[in-house]
Amino acid sequence: MNKIHCLLFGHRHVNEVQTIAQIFFPNTKFSFEAFSHEGYTVQSRLEGDGCSGEVFRDGVRVARAFIPFQPSKPYFSEKRLLMLSLFEALRTAVAGICAPWGALTGIRPSKLIRAWLAEGLSEREITAILTDEIHCRRDKAELALEVAKAEIKLTGRIFAKPGTAPNLPLGLYISVPFCPTRCAYCSFNLSNQKNDRRLYEAYLSALEV
Repeated sequence: MNKIHCLLFGHRHVNEVQTIAQIFFPNTKFSFEAFSHEGYTVQSRLEGDGCSGEVFRDGVRVARAFIPFQPSKPYFSEKRLLMLSLFEALRTAVAGICAPWGALTGIRPSKLIRAWLAEGLSEREITAILTDEIHCRRDKAELALEVAKAEIKLTGRIFAKPGTAPNLPLGLYISVPFCPTRCAYCSFNLSNQKNDRRLYEAYLSALEV
């Protein structure tokens, strides 16, 4: 498959749409220009009462998912609902794709979870959202929650030091750039080649100090 065609209606969340599509079409070129009657076209639409995602194959619609706006779920932004609706449509249309993180994408998924904790959501509620609504595998949901809690603890220690500003927003990203493969959009991975095990063992040991 050479190219996936993506069309956006009512919004301009280009990166989010492409990121979701890349889960199902890795290492594929994307076009945001026109509908195609050959191969796959995905459509992401912001509607008056919600968000929808549609998947077309050879010009024929094969899947559609719609998620309404719900005041009872303020933890989902418009952008997140757009991503979820497209993810729902794609997982119906494209078989055989393993997505252990579900629609939780980006380099800092724990940032979203930290915000939910700050808003008063319980750990049980957050785990349920991640598994039932974002479609994370349970072990990944639990890992993301643990990382978010560790980040909160770490930033608390930093702000506890004399001379720090307790109200200053802080984000911390630590790269572990030793993935076995490299995503088309990634700028962190050291190499497409198999890395020397001694190198990443030394790197992880340094992080633990």
